[in-house]
Amino acid sequence: MEITKQKNDKKHPDLYKKVLKGGFWVFALRIFTAILSFIRLTVLAKLLSPNDFGMLGTALLMIGTLNTFTRTGFNAALIQNDKDITPYLNTAWTLNILRALAIFTILFFIAPMVGMIPSVDASQVPKIINIIRVTALCVLLQGFSNIGTLYFQKELQFHKKFILGSVANIVSVCASITIAIIYKSVWALVIARIISSLASCALSYYLHPYRPKLELRLSKAKELWNFGRWITVGSIIGFIMTQGDDIFAMVYLGLTSLGIYQLAYKVSNIPATEITNTITSVTFPALSLIKDDIDRLGRAYLNIVNKTSLISFTIAGLIAGVAPLLAIFLGAKWNSIGVLIMILSIKGAMRSIGSTRGPVYLSCGVPKIAAQFKLFRLCMLAISIYPATRYFGLIGLSVAISAIAVIGQIPEIVFLKGQLQVSYSKLVKPLIKHAIYGIIIFVTVRLLIFSVGDFA
Repeated sequence: MEITKQKNDKKHPDLYKKVLKGGFWVFALRIFTAILSFIRLTVLAKLLSPNDFGMLGTALLMIGTLNTFTRTGFNAALIQNDKDITPYLNTAWTLNILRALAIFTILFFIAPMVGMIPSVDASQVPKIINIIRVTALCVLLQGFSNIGTLYFQKELQFHKKFILGSVANIVSVCASITIAIIYKSVWALVIARIISSLASCALSYYLHPYRPKLELRLSKAKELWNFGRWITVGSIIGFIMTQGDDIFAMVYLGLTSLGIYQLAYKVSNIPATEITNTITSVTFPALSLIKDDIDRLGRAYLNIVNKTSLISFTIAGLIAGVAPLLAIFLGAKWNSIGVLIMILSIKGAMRSIGSTRGPVYLSCGVPKIAAQFKLFRLCMLAISIYPATRYFGLIGLSVAISAIAVIGQIPEIVFLKGQLQVSYSKLVKPLIKHAIYGIIIFVTVRLLIFSVGDFA
């Protein structure tokens, strides 16, 4: 991502170069992660069944719910803070551990409640309970990770984040595929997550010299919470927005449908997920440094959204175009996944573009507004999800999710016009132009596939 360069910027003369360099490393990590994730998903989908993915998905939904509802937002508060954050680190790390222990304990004891879900086969309940309890170990490992690694993001040292993320992903992919080939079981997914979390935790201490210790200073925790509470609220609403469809598919349509829907969502959103993580990682700390210069902040954002929308719509068009081929490769058990990926690729593109705004809200110190926009989209989801799914199944659910992602852009664009003092045309023009590019790419890919098929 590119931040507008200012020749006379005396306060942060190296910001432009740092962001470019950081952007390269983060983008390299995300592309590398996307390739590995796609390989892992396609190989595992070939070896395992939709029901296997559905069982793990059930466990991840329960874990994700507790993770989100207890999220502190401390990391964002520390990155945004202009002061020396060293006095806050031990308190934040201690609270991370306490939170992880609480989540693990709660999950261990409430895991049997999965049997209360009507769509879950009673014969599978014991297996799902064990999956939930074992997967919860990942939360513990994440809680004990070295909090010093947030300096990688705060100081734009993204080459170290590349090492940390790439090693964990390589370990996860190798472990999951190896175990799946040998045992052809859902435990391949579970054990791979544990191994990946363990590797990431160990590597966090190897890569950064800071050694946290148990310490709880309530005054420091209160300062962090005053900023982080809106991150928590936004995270809760965002979780319901991004996982509410999974919960609804699980309860209303069953584990097999959940597995198909989750895989379609992951494939269609892999590029968006990677672009989202890249943008948030790079632009949040960078924009925090220029938050007092509205003119520069506005130009920087327009630069970012222009490039992001081009990449997002291009990749979305490609994914939608080749989706039917993936369905053929995976076989009859995944026969509906092609259409779902085509629809959800719209959601993926919108999600990626929406990610450009979060760093602006955080860097400007207005995380509350992000929570309010998420609440608006949540209200639309609550109104549309039941009728869409009841009458049209997974296709209706996918259409509803994608439509909400498009409509939800409108109030954010209105807010940014006033916040950044830029015109509507500058905010909207790149989105429309690049959306047309994406449609052209989709049509071109589909025509090429049909042509090759006819020739063959």
